[in-house]
Amino acid sequence: MDALLQELARAVVGVLGVLLVPLLIQQLRKLGLQVSAEQDAKLRAVAQSAIRGAEEQAASVAKASMGGTVIKGSEKLERAVSTVLERLPGITPEEATRIVHEELPRAGAGAAAAAVGFLTSVREAATGPTQ
Repeated sequence: MDALLQELARAVVGVLGVLLVPLLIQQLRKLGLQVSAEQDAKLRAVAQSAIRGAEEQAASVAKASMGGTVIKGSEKLERAVSTVLERLPGITPEEATRIVHEELPRAGAGAAAAAVGFLTSVREAATGPTQ
């Protein structure tokens, strides 16, 4: 009788394993994607903060020098990237540069933001202001 129960228990565990492992893997993938999305959101927030900080510093320098000193865009980019690297030491310089470039239009900075602003102005001139 004990041997029969042991064999039955092994069969039940095998069936449960076959059924539950794919579900467990699926749940772990969802959790991984959720964590990844949260990490991405944090990275983007840090990048936008770094961009705003670099822009504010450039404006402060220009104001203090009464417009005589202008910080180049490349210098502001370097500052933003270094700030991202300081706040998130686990990422590579290439990844930090990529994310800062991607966030420039969202932060309202850089040439991409100017192009977005221009295109918005053209669209509004043609269709009227959007609400």
